[in-house]
Amino acid sequence: MRVNYSVNATPRFRMLSHDQCDEIYSSALKVLHHTGVKVHSEECLDLLGKSGVRIKGSYAYIPSSVVKKALDAATQFFTVYGRGEDDSNSIDVRPDHIHYGLGSGCVYFMDPRTGKRRNYTREDAATVARVADALPNIDFVQPLGTVPVDPEVVDVYEFAEMVANTTKPLVTYSRTLGITKTIHKIAMAVAGGEEAFIRHPNFLLLGSPGSPLFADAEPSRRVIYCAEHHIPYISTSAVTCGATTPVTAAGTLVQVVAEELMELVINQAANPGAPFLMGGVHSLMDMKSGILAYGAPEMNKLLAAHTEIARHIGLAFYSTAGCSDSKIVDQQAAEGEKTLGDRVQEKLDHILDTHEALALPEQIQNEIDSILAEAETR
Repeated sequence: MRVNYSVNATPRFRMLSHDQCDEIYSSALKVLHHTGVKVHSEECLDLLGKSGVRIKGSYAYIPSSVVKKALDAATQFFTVYGRGEDDSNSIDVRPDHIHYGLGSGCVYFMDPRTGKRRNYTREDAATVARVADALPNIDFVQPLGTVPVDPEVVDVYEFAEMVANTTKPLVTYSRTLGITKTIHKIAMAVAGGEEAFIRHPNFLLLGSPGSPLFADAEPSRRVIYCAEHHIPYISTSAVTCGATTPVTAAGTLVQVVAEELMELVINQAANPGAPFLMGGVHSLMDMKSGILAYGAPEMNKLLAAHTEIARHIGLAFYSTAGCSDSKIVDQQAAEGEKTLGDRVQEKLDHILDTHEALALPEQIQNEIDSILAEAETR
């Protein structure tokens, strides 16, 4: 009788070997220890200092032992729940589980009734949530666009529309600590109170470390708040190779891993055991415009490599796929959708995966048709 026999049921694509993952991780640890990170928050510096980090002025030099302690402490397997009586819409963040959802951030929207491009509105956030709620292959919901209102309320408006129009788990972003607190209050009310939310969290918060290698005061406060209140936090680097990171893929990966490990250390120093994920939206710089090339093939390679590094160190990963620089849902856009299948082959462990539903030129436009097409792609 054979024992310990495993079968590969799906093909697996790998960008990096085990040794390459270890080399990038070790290099990131070296950067944190010797180069350090600039921290623009006295509260955060004090918290890091009490955790064994060497503080010199506004710079924090993080030993590898502190990073490894934070990795050991972080809750790596957890469940995010939807709104409703049962757990049918919950998503498990654990090995061999991939979850698909929508993206966010587009300022323009293709009106599904007129076929004309226009500004994204609050009503569109509700429409998108209802469509996503009806699609069985969509596991979690984001608003897809950005409502053009005061920055102090935009994230709250989007979250309120999503929570009212879908029973699925949510992923959201907040620009300030005050917005984070407001969203948390809504989420607790939906869950049935603070203790109920801790047992059954219903959203994850997207954040982003500073590049290159710094931590601003406001984002750091959000990282700490999420840890203290058991809000699953996604540290999502959004960098441009050759602009905010080195131009090489290896250099970019070393930097973004170091930055996200910095936020992990802050998160776990505030509350050991808080749920934490790595993430990323990386690509090269478009030399014509100086912006991120959102549909470039290099983006997929970087995210595949970053995913493997996250798996290597034992953290879940939030990624991006289905991106295109096409202006409409056409053959070029379909090529972007193909990356959804690539994600499955690349990411078989510890994954929470998102596609940003054809985030069109410079991530400015989106439409309902792209959600339907990508739901079928899955």
